[in-house]
Amino acid sequence: MPLSPCQFVISPKCQQKVLGQEDLAALATHQIVQCGSCLAIEEFCISRPDPDFVTLLFTFSGKGELITKEQRLDLEPGSLLVLPSNIANTIQLASEQWQLAWMMIQPHAPLVSGLRQLQLRYMPYGELLKNSIDGLVIAQSMPSLPHSQIQPLLIAQMIQVLTASLVEQPLHDRQAIRIKQVFEQVEQQLDRDWSVEQMAAMAHFSAPHFHRLCKQYYQQSPLQHVISLRMAQAKRLLSGTDWPIQDIAELVGYSELTNFSTRFRKLNGQSPTDYRKHHCQLSA
Repeated sequence: MPLSPCQFVISPKCQQKVLGQEDLAALATHQIVQCGSCLAIEEFCISRPDPDFVTLLFTFSGKGELITKEQRLDLEPGSLLVLPSNIANTIQLASEQWQLAWMMIQPHAPLVSGLRQLQLRYMPYGELLKNSIDGLVIAQSMPSLPHSQIQPLLIAQMIQVLTASLVEQPLHDRQAIRIKQVFEQVEQQLDRDWSVEQMAAMAHFSAPHFHRLCKQYYQQSPLQHVISLRMAQAKRLLSGTDWPIQDIAELVGYSELTNFSTRFRKLNGQSPTDYRKHHCQLSA
């Protein structure tokens, strides 16, 4: 499938890695026209008047911008842009640097056949997508690898990552992306003593606004949502490991075992010890 006529304004400083069907025949199996990644620097602007493919574009860092006749969208870290075919558009750099990855897919391909509207989604697996594309580029440059099993595995991983991401509900505003990213970081550091002010600062919101958004998206206050994350992780560790309960309590942010046990019992109706025993019996 030939690419639609388009205009490129791309600085030589941009660092691009691009693969098409002419480079890797295995892409055609999944009806992928092109995939690539780029660190856009200084100048990056691509305009397409009538693209005949669906574009999936993920932003890792920095910011880009999509412009169509109807709207402008900021492309911020963690977002996955779903851009259907036949929509005239311009995609451009909107910050000092912008790290992105993309796939152009034939519109009747199973992965995108049901996608008819322009959407901005949240993509929690973006690093896997970038690693897959980078791996394909590296493999293509090594003569001993093109006919190995590496490339089909990397392509399969790309498809799995995108399939999982397209299951996510579309995000109707960029605030949702920023809130979700904050709680992803919180989930990686549950032992930290989080405050609303700290979390709000990470999302570049005021504390009251962050509180309102949490109630809107999670039906919980920020600190209530942190507790929910802590309890969910505690349940996973209690049922999946034999670690001492004191250690689990500390890992999820409770230095005092009695405080952890009280909170756990209040939310789950049984003590951590009883919860572990119950799940051990179920798995026996």
